[in-house]
Amino acid sequence: MRLESGRTLRSDLVVSNADPKRTFLRLVGVDDLDADFRRCVANIKTRAGYMKYHAIVSDVPSYTAMPEELAGDVRVASAARIAPSLDYYRQAWADAQSGLPSARPVLSTHIPTGYTPDLAPPGKHIFGAWIRYGPARPRDGDWERLREPTMRNVASVLDHYAPGFSELVEWQKLYTPADIERETGMTDASIRHVDMTLEQMLHRRPLPAWSSYKSPLEGLWLCGSGMHPCRSVAGGPGHNSAKAILAHFNAGASASWRT
Repeated sequence: MRLESGRTLRSDLVVSNADPKRTFLRLVGVDDLDADFRRCVANIKTRAGYMKYHAIVSDVPSYTAMPEELAGDVRVASAARIAPSLDYYRQAWADAQSGLPSARPVLSTHIPTGYTPDLAPPGKHIFGAWIRYGPARPRDGDWERLREPTMRNVASVLDHYAPGFSELVEWQKLYTPADIERETGMTDASIRHVDMTLEQMLHRRPLPAWSSYKSPLEGLWLCGSGMHPCRSVAGGPGHNSAKAILAHFNAGASASWRT
């Protein structure tokens, strides 16, 4: 492996936690892999682009869905999902697939200061939301132009489900799909590396013939969310990959000892 500094690192074993597209199409040389395999990797679906909204708020948002006696309880409000119907979900997806930020996005909101109050000054709270969905390559313009209107729209949606939310905001920032891809390296801001569609799960993740964590390039293994069992930061792919690697090398050591 050659770094940008020009330094070369050599190893008999490389384990990549990057997504399959980043690993095989950006980090591995074009001539090191079969052209058909590269074509299959390029066709992996990574359409579920996410955004992330961060804010500092002066009080606990009051969701209309919360029972009145629990209003203001930060621990109750610390995790909420805004997705009122299946049609709402479908439209959010359809917007993004047409190249537009979801007009009414699905929001998974979190207030970490509900359980760790020392993260913010007394009375203040950290608020975050994962936003579904945003196209990696917008149809109209770029994300620098879309950043502010998209962030205003997110706040507007939150105002609808937690009236007065915008008035609580003292600072806010939106990480667009372009930001997430640039800062984390996740292709198309697909935070689970490979879309969780039926044809890309279980023994077909990320590709039917390459779901056992070992890649076609000798010594290169994968351990990220693009592998089974996916999910978020649960550690399952890394655990499985480590077991597969150990089994592979232990089998090699046993064969060597027998001969």
